[in-house]
Amino acid sequence: ENPALASFGLKSLDRTPRFRHLAGPVWLKQDPPLFVFDRAHPEIRIECGEVRERDWPTIFFGCALVSRSGSNQFAIFNNCTAEANGVGQQSRVDAVLLAVRRAEDRGRRSALKGSIGVHDAFCFNQDAMEAAAAGGVRLIFAPRGSVHDADVFARAAELGLTVVSLPNKMCRMFARHG
Repeated sequence: ENPALASFGLKSLDRTPRFRHLAGPVWLKQDPPLFVFDRAHPEIRIECGEVRERDWPTIFFGCALVSRSGSNQFAIFNNCTAEANGVGQQSRVDAVLLAVRRAEDRGRRSALKGSIGVHDAFCFNQDAMEAAAAGGVRLIFAPRGSVHDADVFARAAELGLTVVSLPNKMCRMFARHG
């Protein structure tokens, strides 16, 4: 822990709304993401698998980075290091595949083994879970609340993945829409 940051809290976060141009005269007002990961929150769930004590700092770090990036992304972290980011994809499986490819392109494929993936929205479909597992991801953090959650979590368990989740309404990381 950093004692210099001890006095900071939620009140220290920037609460200035952002405005994003959509088209013509249409603007979207977005409140800044104020989600702060709290491991002790009663809504946190380990859907399947096991979280190691040393995983938590990387999960926190991943959530912090993903909450400040673009929409529809899957980012991969290992030991509090951002290894790759698949952002802006219309397909969740494409976001995973892009992140894995970017790591490979940088010669970082080996760093993906046992890594942690963070998704900014509902836990994705089974094909994205399969792509993440094939890419070397061991643990995934994603908001929950999709009608497909049970099937996706069951497939993750079959693949040997660990899934950590919080409700979408609490931790949707991009634009607070959900």
